Amino acid sequence: MYIFLTACPYLSVNLHYFRCLVLFLVFCCSQC
Repeated sequence: MYIFLTACPYLSVNLHYFRCLVLFLVFCCSQC
């Protein structure tokens, strides 16, 4: 999971970060 978080840096555009956050949540939910 941490590797996936590293793939989306915090210095990106807010929209890009939000999309990465949503993708991370979906990925996390699918793993649980």
